[in-house]
Amino acid sequence: MQKSKHTLSVSTLAVVGILSALVFVTSFLSIPIGDISRIHFGNIMCLLSGLLFGPLIGGISAGLGSMLFDVFNPLYAPEFWITFLTKFAMGFVAGWLHRYGFKKLHAKLRYLFSALIAALVYVVLYLFKNFILSYYVKGIPWNALWVDLSIKAGSSTVNAIIAVIGSVLLALALQPALAASGLFKKQLGQ
Repeated sequence: MQKSKHTLSVSTLAVVGILSALVFVTSFLSIPIGDISRIHFGNIMCLLSGLLFGPLIGGISAGLGSMLFDVFNPLYAPEFWITFLTKFAMGFVAGWLHRYGFKKLHAKLRYLFSALIAALVYVVLYLFKNFILSYYVKGIPWNALWVDLSIKAGSSTVNAIIAVIGSVLLALALQPALAASGLFKKQLGQ
């Protein structure tokens, strides 16, 4: 029987588990903005997962950790599957851009631009999801909808700025240690 090249190693599963747990826990660290939105630190770990470990590990870790946060919160539980998709996209885009999209840039700029674009992709997806749910599912009138989306756009922009800064600083700090440990090479398939 021939062994497949694409099997998951124990270290890969452990990394996904640890990163998902970090996303989950840091999502609890938040500052509520009324009943509509909140500033939280989970997106830092979503971006960091992709920046350090690539698109697939980053996307799965960001999606799982955020989805679990939603499942354990009655306010967000009905939308857990949407959260998985949007946060997966954030981690995946960050990882893909860092690994394949900005190869010619210096490492610091690669981290910065990859995180920035991934955070913007997430903000757009988040606002689109809220528009669809608010207008078509909940039937919120246009005037109230635009007020709601404006507040969410403001808090999402603040979340994005915090996430980009935090994830880039952490990636720059952690990457040398991960490379020295050999874990980085195992996860990147080198």
